[in-house]
Amino acid sequence: MKRRLLIRPGAIGDFILSLPALEALAAQGGDTEVWCAEQNVPLVRFASGVRSIGSTGLDRLGVTHADDVVARLRGFDDIVSWYGENRAEFRALVEELGLPFRFLRALPDGLCHGADFYAGQVRGSGVTPGRFPRIPCPEAP
Repeated sequence: MKRRLLIRPGAIGDFILSLPALEALAAQGGDTEVWCAEQNVPLVRFASGVRSIGSTGLDRLGVTHADDVVARLRGFDDIVSWYGENRAEFRALVEELGLPFRFLRALPDGLCHGADFYAGQVRGSGVTPGRFPRIPCPEAP
């Protein structure tokens, strides 16, 4: 079974706009885990696992001892990351370590709606994201 990690940092607004893209990647099958900002953890209801980026130790990678983080990352067959895409030293480090990262631009380019921007990024991965973010909420009186 293929294991995929989706790393999506950022504030709640951009995270919500990227939900269709994240859900489409998770729907490709296999075991999908999401690492995101702490405040966004409750919004991830489509993955087999979710963790806050802070709890993973990812921020230690390339800064201090992080063998545990590298070992965890090696457990994934595919890593789609909006984290570190604008940090050349981070991209170089994960390439040097042979980690299966694919980097996507973290912020919309302003040429289209944010949801369309994120959906367009993953459309080339053989998935068809929905057009609108959905956040299932239980009925309440």
